[in-house]
Amino acid sequence: MKKDKTFLYFIITIFIQIITLIVLLDKQWMQEITQEEVTKMDRLYSESTTNDVIVRGNDWYMKYIVDTSIEHHLYFALLPEEYLRLGEIPDDKKATWLFRTTEGRINAFLEQVRFSFIRLASMCVWLDMVGLMIIGFLITAYILRQKKKLTYDYTSPLRHEYSKRIIIYIPLITWLAFWFPLAVDPIVYPIFGFIVAACFGLFLSNSAKRV
Repeated sequence: MKKDKTFLYFIITIFIQIITLIVLLDKQWMQEITQEEVTKMDRLYSESTTNDVIVRGNDWYMKYIVDTSIEHHLYFALLPEEYLRLGEIPDDKKATWLFRTTEGRINAFLEQVRFSFIRLASMCVWLDMVGLMIIGFLITAYILRQKKKLTYDYTSPLRHEYSKRIIIYIPLITWLAFWFPLAVDPIVYPIFGFIVAACFGLFLSNSAKRV
């Protein structure tokens, strides 16, 4: 139980660190990271697939961030109307500097959100393949489990436990990958999907036997 809590605290710490890094990112840097990831997509995907990923990611950003007025409300919640109208606070250099810095953080954060939507669209390219891998591993695991029932073969509680832990943390790992502010080669997504599918298979094939 103590080890589980330590591991969870470790994951939460990494999560907080990444979110903090996101807030401190520069908009231009995020644009460069986005371009770098698109370049990595071009090496693996066809030109049409890469274009579809970019268009879909930008469409999601417009639909869920711009059209819902989240972007608009974010600026108006953190910046005074006078600054938004004039681009400065007259006769107050400190306030102008503060709000320009805040505006820069908002711009960087929104660029990160747009980048994350593009990454999500890239992940979705592999959904069918990952789904088939999971189904294949589960079918194979079920057959092995039935065989173990008949032959009294050994089932590993250790494999069962560790695969269960990984499965439990899949949503958190996916969330961290979604927000990770560095360019990632898209080949990582099917590899991660294979690991997830294998964990589901190990979990099922090594579950307790009931004859």
